[in-house]
Amino acid sequence: MKIKLLGCLLAMTIVVTGCTANDPLPDDFYVTNLILVTGGSFERTDGYWHEYNMPALELNPGGSGATLIEPNASSLGGYRLDAINETLYFTSHVEEDWDGVDDGNFEIAFEVNVDNTGGLVTDTVKFQLEVWHKLPTELTNTVFSLEGNTVVGQSDQHELFEQEIIVGNLRAGEVISFRLNLNTIMSQVDNVIVNYVEFKYPTLTPANER
Repeated sequence: MKIKLLGCLLAMTIVVTGCTANDPLPDDFYVTNLILVTGGSFERTDGYWHEYNMPALELNPGGSGATLIEPNASSLGGYRLDAINETLYFTSHVEEDWDGVDDGNFEIAFEVNVDNTGGLVTDTVKFQLEVWHKLPTELTNTVFSLEGNTVVGQSDQHELFEQEIIVGNLRAGEVISFRLNLNTIMSQVDNVIVNYVEFKYPTLTPANER
């Protein structure tokens, strides 16, 4: 019995001492910058991301006129947005596992749908995101208007990019609806294909994948 106990303790010591500050962390961790008294900072591993993701082919364009593009040799497919009134809708949920502190992220994978190699290195794509929050028993929504910006520069047609929009004011248990559109007035590139969207928020509790 003593030999078995010694073996367990030795194995635990090897596991703890075998990890170094340079070891890579799994992709589903998120980190927070901690400010030290000396003025420096370091990253602390806090928890996980709870993710809700959906290919754009499954998003709802309503009657806005967004055009469905099927995957082909150069495009992943999705919905083409080239007018400011073309919209895509996505609804998600914040469960009780939210860490209660940090903001969520709305991520958009999109392709530039024009040849912009003759453009400027500073050319951008700007998305607008309307966000409706509601908890059970509430009669009205709390609404926030957000936007994101990505420099696509002198990109070629169907070059892939990702944009992240920070979603604040989260509450555990709420349902959130999103409306996404391309700001064709402020964007230098005003024709894109949205391939994929994802909403995620920080949690301290890991969840089994299904």
